[in-house]
Amino acid sequence: MAEQTQQFRGQLTQVVLTSPAQAGDANPRVLARLRDLEQSLDILSRLALGDQTALAAAGVQTQGAYDTQAHEWALGRDRGDRTTCYLIAGGPGEVNWEHPALTGLASIAHSHPFVPTDRKDFVPNTGPQVLQTLTAGLTPTAGKIIVPTLPGDLWYLFPSNQDLVAGYVGDFERPEVVYSPYRLAPDGRLSRNQGDWLYVKYGPVLATLMPNADVTIKSSPMDAKSDVGLKAIESSCFQYVWCALEFFVGRKSVLRGFMQAAPKYGNKTPLVELAWFQQSGIPANAMKRSQVLDHIRALKS
Repeated sequence: MAEQTQQFRGQLTQVVLTSPAQAGDANPRVLARLRDLEQSLDILSRLALGDQTALAAAGVQTQGAYDTQAHEWALGRDRGDRTTCYLIAGGPGEVNWEHPALTGLASIAHSHPFVPTDRKDFVPNTGPQVLQTLTAGLTPTAGKIIVPTLPGDLWYLFPSNQDLVAGYVGDFERPEVVYSPYRLAPDGRLSRNQGDWLYVKYGPVLATLMPNADVTIKSSPMDAKSDVGLKAIESSCFQYVWCALEFFVGRKSVLRGFMQAAPKYGNKTPLVELAWFQQSGIPANAMKRSQVLDHIRALKS
């Protein structure tokens, strides 16, 4: 299941944005075709920080104030020509890449919203220093940081459970960028209005199976020749997802590492509950989803 080459043949949604509630459901909307990758990433980074003028730069009309941090945005690359990019308005917590409206597009970047009800503990410019906290206790071999226990909203800087599952299921071959709603203030703390923007590049997302996976696969009563059976077998032996991470401030790379996570495998999932940030690498037996499915088919043939 390597990246498909099917071209995007969907329609742009011609709309005047008046309220973030218009993008508050699970139906993504493709709003604009963008000039090139550089323009696309510039627009997305500005939307993540609340800059409404980025919509005008993308050719999207607005009426009145529009809170660009109230829902997710994404960039989709046309799988057919691999160069054309589109701006996508997602829902309040995700962009549903399995939706028919996005057929033929591959995700290359998205934003994380700022939802005050979810981020009650965030107090601007008073939290922990970001880089010192993320590197504390790390060693090249065994040192790990448990991501959900990071203080002061720092764990929102990492790819979410949905991000990791989407990257694995979509078999995206290239790393993806996640823009946070935060900046890194001169004092090294998170801010919403001071300093350069803060974002992370992650992926490709790979998976490792449980130690007894081959036995589980062979003994499964499910038929690997059907999509339903193949997915059921896959979920029964799925263990961890893995990906490389690289944090950026502005355009400068400031920290590299790896993420290991045990996501709940499905569409409606909470943020990562079991996840670790570390400096040791991805296991040699980690596989792309296409390789996992081929492995299952071979054992069931």
